[in-house]
Amino acid sequence: MLAEESSNGSVQPLTAMRRRASLGEDGRMLHQRTEGTSVAALILYTEAHWISGDIDLAQQRLSDYLNVTRPPFVEITQAARAALLDGTPTGLDVGRLAVRTDAIRLVVPLDTPDPRARVPTEQVPIELAIGLFVVHGQIHRRREDPSAGQLLVGFAREFVPISAGRLRYLPNPRFDTEFAAVLVHAPHLESWAVDMS
Repeated sequence: MLAEESSNGSVQPLTAMRRRASLGEDGRMLHQRTEGTSVAALILYTEAHWISGDIDLAQQRLSDYLNVTRPPFVEITQAARAALLDGTPTGLDVGRLAVRTDAIRLVVPLDTPDPRARVPTEQVPIELAIGLFVVHGQIHRRREDPSAGQLLVGFAREFVPISAGRLRYLPNPRFDTEFAAVLVHAPHLESWAVDMS
């Protein structure tokens, strides 16, 4: 893997990796948003890797692309990849990368989300555990929806949106981040706690 050393001796990710998500002063990952219509900037998390790049959605919303189209793999362009367990996040600029959809744990869209709700929902605080990832955020449910647990595992949507929260990678806090939205790949969920207070 390739890395750049900064003036203070710390290892920094590749330039392409920094373009999408860079290290802040505290060493945590920071994200830049880009605008686009058919192409969306995103970060994917697999069990072992952090992947940054662009995906062509063919004019669909990202959640619809993953849940309705259900591609066996996603093709990421302008891709950079880093190993999550690496103590110094080094990156590899790979250009084009195919990722098996079933290997994806989390998807963080970097494009500005549409603030308008498609249907009225209530936001319920939730904490989710997906392997070594912990996600704190809000799950949106309509009054007529079943429980949050059934929304996570009982419906046909494998990628469930969680909004306004933070993501922690327990072994390496350099990959911890805050997000406007994250899509959680529900088949990989181990546990969740819903705050109904």
